[in-house]
Amino acid sequence: MGCEPQSYPALSDSRPLLRLRDMPIVPSSFTVVETLTLAARAESLRSADSLEVGRRGRAYLDSYERESLWSHQHAAVEHALGGGDVCVATSTASGKTLVFHLASLRRLEENPSARVLALYPTKALGEEQEERWKDALRRAGITGTVTRIDGSVPVEGRSAVIANARVVVATPDVVHSWFLTRLGDARSPALGRFLSQLAVLVVDEIHAYTGVFGSNAAFLFRRLDQVVTVLGGNYQIVAASATIARPEAHFEKLLGRKARVVGADEDGSPKHRRDVHFVRSEGTNLQGDLASLFLHLREEKKRFIAFFDSRQMAERTAATVARSLRAAVPEGNEGAEVEPREAFDHLLCYDILPYRAGFEAEHRTMIQGRLSDGSLAGVLSTSALELGLDIPGLDVVVLVGTPASGTSLHQRIGRVGRHAPGYVVLFYTGSPSDEVAFASPESVLTRPLSDGAIHIESPRIQYIHALCFARPDGELNAASRLGHHRTGLPEFPAEWPAGFRRLCAMVRAGEVPRELRDLHGMATGEVPAHVFPLRDIERQFTITLARGNERQKLGYLSFSQLMREAYPGAVYYHTGKPFRVTEVNVGQRRVSVQRCPFYTTQPLPNYEQVVPQRDAAEAHRSGELFALDCELKVRKAITSIRERRGNTYVDISYAESEYCPGSLFSREYFTTGVVLVHPALDKEGVEPTVVAALLVEAYLLVVPLDRQDVDGGSGLLAQSWGDWGSARRFVSVHDQTFGSLRLSGQLLEDDALVRTLELAVQLSARHHVTVGIEQR
Repeated sequence: MGCEPQSYPALSDSRPLLRLRDMPIVPSSFTVVETLTLAARAESLRSADSLEVGRRGRAYLDSYERESLWSHQHAAVEHALGGGDVCVATSTASGKTLVFHLASLRRLEENPSARVLALYPTKALGEEQEERWKDALRRAGITGTVTRIDGSVPVEGRSAVIANARVVVATPDVVHSWFLTRLGDARSPALGRFLSQLAVLVVDEIHAYTGVFGSNAAFLFRRLDQVVTVLGGNYQIVAASATIARPEAHFEKLLGRKARVVGADEDGSPKHRRDVHFVRSEGTNLQGDLASLFLHLREEKKRFIAFFDSRQMAERTAATVARSLRAAVPEGNEGAEVEPREAFDHLLCYDILPYRAGFEAEHRTMIQGRLSDGSLAGVLSTSALELGLDIPGLDVVVLVGTPASGTSLHQRIGRVGRHAPGYVVLFYTGSPSDEVAFASPESVLTRPLSDGAIHIESPRIQYIHALCFARPDGELNAASRLGHHRTGLPEFPAEWPAGFRRLCAMVRAGEVPRELRDLHGMATGEVPAHVFPLRDIERQFTITLARGNERQKLGYLSFSQLMREAYPGAVYYHTGKPFRVTEVNVGQRRVSVQRCPFYTTQPLPNYEQVVPQRDAAEAHRSGELFALDCELKVRKAITSIRERRGNTYVDISYAESEYCPGSLFSREYFTTGVVLVHPALDKEGVEPTVVAALLVEAYLLVVPLDRQDVDGGSGLLAQSWGDWGSARRFVSVHDQTFGSLRLSGQLLEDDALVRTLELAVQLSARHHVTVGIEQR
C-alpha cells in the first residue's frame, strides 16, 4: 500500500480545540457548558479459596495470579458452580468473562463429552472472545478445540470443525439460520451430537436483545431449549448484561427461564475517575466541527472512540476526516474524487475510521485488528461498539448527541476509565434530547435505564418461528428423529406465549391464517430461517459493487434503512467512501452501486400516508384529546432527492432522471400505533408533521427505545369515529417495524402520555414551534 497512518503530515490550519490535560481551554467557537465528575470507586474483593472451581479452574486462576475475585464475580461463580442459571448485570469492565470461563471449565473438567455454546450478539465481539476462550482452555490445561461460527465463516466445513470442538463461539443468527436448520441433514451429524452434549449456554450482552432482535431471539432460545430437550440434553445458562432496569424480568422473557441475577448493588469492580464535559460549538457545520475535534485529539495523541446514533452521520464525518488527512481539496472542486487508491486500501492507511453494523467481514476484521494493535487514533462508531469489545489505551469517549437511555449512556462512557482516568465529551448536536440534557446536565447521569423491549405476543413474529420450528421438515421433527422420539408437539419445557402452540399446529396441518398469508408467501419454497433474519422481520437487501465482471458485497440493509440511506440515486457511504446507488431491485433484494465523488444526498420532503384501521382500534378520551390505539397502514414514497456538490445544491426528480424507473420509490407496511386527535391540530399555524416529530422525540425521552423502532406521522381521518367526524387532523406515534411490536403502545401506559405531552410542549418552546396540544 505504501502508506502508514503516522505518515500523514500535521494539518497546517489546525488549531487547539479542546486540551483535555488542562480543561476547559477551548477556542471562542467552542464552549464547555458544564463538567461533571464520576468519582473513582475502590474494589471489593472476596477470597477464591471457598469456591469449588476444580483443578482446571484453579490452574486458570493461578495463571492470572488471582487469589481473590471481585465480590460480584464470587457470587456469580458460586451460584453457577451449583448448577443454577445466573446472570451478571454489572457495569462495563467488571470481569464478566471470568464468570463464563470458570463455570464452563468446571463442566468441561467433570465431563469429557460436555460442550459449551457461547453466543455473542455481534461478529466483532465473537471474534475477540474466540481468542479469550482459546486462552482460557490453554491456561486451564484442557484439551480440545475452540471454534467460531458466524456469517463470515463459510458453510462448507462447519460441521467438521464442530465435531471436534469443546467450545463453539457463535452469533445467535447462525444458530437460527444454520445450526437448527441443518439438524436433519445426514451430512451434519455433529450438530445433533453437539446439542445433546450441551452443558453450558453462555449468552453475553443480553441487554442488546431488544426490539425486533430481542423478540425474535426470545423464540430462538425457546426453540433451542426444546430441541436440546428432545435430544436428551440438559444445560445451564450463564449470561451477562449491562446495568438495565428489571434484569430478572428481561432474562426470563428472553430465555424463558428464571435466573439468579447478580446486579449493580453487588458490583465490586474498581473504577477510575471520569470527567464528563458538555461541549457545544456555535458553528453551523456539525460534521466539520466534529472532524476538527477528532483531528485535534489525534494530534494530541489521545486515542478516542466517538459514538453516533446515525449511521449516515458517522460515515459522512469519517469521509470529512479522511479528506482532511489525505490532502487539501483544490478550491472549487469540492466534490471531486481525488484519491487514486483501490476502493478499500484506506482501511489499512487512515488512522481514523468508521465502524458500524453491516460491514463485510474482511472490512470489519481490518478495523478490529487495528483497534487491538493500537494503530488507530480513533474510531467513529454507531452502537456497534457499545458492547464488550475491549479497546486498549482508550483516553476519550465522544458522545455525538445524548443517548436516550441510561443503559446506553453508561455503556458508552464505560469504554474509558478502565485502566486510568478518562474523559467524556458530550457534543451538542441541536437535537431535542440535547436541549433537555444541556438545560439540566445533572439529569443526564440519572436517565432511566433501558427496560428490555421484548414483545413475544406479536402474531407475525410467532408465525415466523412456528414455520421454523413445526413445519414437517423443520427442526422439531429433525430433533425427534435424532432423539428417537415420536414426532408431534410434546410439552414445551420453556414458557411459550399464548397462541404459539396453536400456530404450530396450524403449520403442521398446512393451514395458513388469513392475516399471515403474506409471510407464508415469502417463505414458500425456502427455508424460513433464511428468509427471516433475527434482526428484522423483513428480508435484507444486499449492497453490491460492480467491478468489471465481478460483484463485491458491501454489506446489507433492511428496507427501512434503505429508505434513509440507499434509495435510487442516493450517495451511500460505506467505510467512509461514497457510492452512487444505480439500481434497487426490490424483488431480488439487491442494491447496485458504483464509485462516485464525495457528494451527499437526502430525500426531499415527499409523500407519506398514515391510515388508521378502524376495525382494530381502542379509543381513549381525556377532555378534548382523543387517543386511538390501533393498527395503521403506512406508506412512504420518495419522488425526488437533493444532492449537495460542494457548495452547490441540485434537486433531482425521479420523473426526469435515470435513477428510478418510475416516478417514485415507496415502501408500504402495516403496523400499530397511537393516533392523537385534538381540535388544536386543525388551527392555523400548527404543523402536524412537526408536532408528530416532537412527540416522538419526547416519547423517546420518557420510554427509552431505539430511535429506529419508532416513527411519527400525521394525516386526516378518512372515516368517522363516534362523534369525532371525518377529515379531522391527527398525529401518530407508531412502530416502524414491519408487523409491529407494539412499542408505541407504551405511550398509553401509566402516565407516559402526560409526561410525553409535557416534554413536547417544553421542546416546542425551545424550538419556537406551536404544538397546540396541552394535557389538562
